[in-house]
Amino acid sequence: MQRISFCGLALVAIAACADTSLPVSGQPVTMTQSRAVDAAQTIGGSTTLVRTFTADADGKLVEVSGVTCRMRSDQLTAQVITPQYVTYPNFLQASRFANRGQPDPLVVTCRNGEASATQVVPAFPQGGAGARSTTSTSTSGTTTVSTSLVPLTGNVASSYPWTFPSQIRVTIE
Repeated sequence: MQRISFCGLALVAIAACADTSLPVSGQPVTMTQSRAVDAAQTIGGSTTLVRTFTADADGKLVEVSGVTCRMRSDQLTAQVITPQYVTYPNFLQASRFANRGQPDPLVVTCRNGEASATQVVPAFPQGGAGARSTTSTSTSGTTTVSTSLVPLTGNVASSYPWTFPSQIRVTIE
C-alpha cells in the first residue's frame, strides 16, 4: 500500500510541474525568404514556436500573449503576435556554400508597449547540439513499437541542414 501512495504522490508532484503555457491559435506564419537566397540551398522546412514572458512582482516569469515580435536576418523575415508558430526553410550544409550554408542568426525583437527585448538566435545543424532527442510510439492491435531518434555527432551531423530551435522564448523587461 505504501508503494501505491508513493506513486500517487509522485504523480501529483509531476502534475504540479506541468507546462502552463498559453495555447497557440491560428495558422503558422511563413517567413519571407530573401531573393538573394539560392533556391538550391534550401530543403524542406521547420517550425519554431515564439513565446514571450515578463517577470511578475515576485520575479517569477509569466507568459504574455499578444506581443508583436519581428524576426529578421539577411535571409529571412517575419512578424508574429505571440504565442505563435513560424515556419521557415532549412538551409543545406555543404562546403560549396559560403560559411557551409549557415544562415545568419535571427534577430528577434519583441515589443509590448514601452517594454521590449531583443534576442539573437543562431542556426545549428538539425540533429546537432540545439536539437533534442524524440521518441515516437506506434500501436497496432496488441503490438507497440517505440522508436527513439537521438542526435548524431561527427561527420554525419555536419551534413545535416541548418535549422533554428523548436522554441524561442523572449523575456521582455
